[in-house]
Amino acid sequence: MEKENIRVNYTLACDQVIVDINGKISIIGIFNKINAKSTPAVHTRFTITTNIMGHPGTYYTEKIEIINLQDNKPIAFVEGKLEFKEAGMSNFFGNFINTLFPVFGKYWIKVSIDGEPITDPDKNYVLVEKN
Repeated sequence: MEKENIRVNYTLACDQVIVDINGKISIIGIFNKINAKSTPAVHTRFTITTNIMGHPGTYYTEKIEIINLQDNKPIAFVEGKLEFKEAGMSNFFGNFINTLFPVFGKYWIKVSIDGEPITDPDKNYVLVEKN
């Protein structure tokens, strides 16, 4: 893969994504912090949505991992096929159900295309804090 052809427009954690019949996207409840009384903490449902630019007509595998930055281990992941349509843009929605966050701290939203990370742990993360 030629990484220089890939550009991330956004990576967001949110409560829900709705796509209407015409393809219009509504992103509901954007967040970057989860408040918990204790750990391990379970977040029952959330979505990571990505918007990525690439060469039109190409296909890749996109993987979204939630990485515990204290030990660099993944706690959850979603993987699927990514196609850059005629405009060279693709949206991908990773739904996470009953995700267990073992400790308080920072969790990297690691997005990879064909195994190559395209997000940065200093910019793309969710913080789990004590409530």
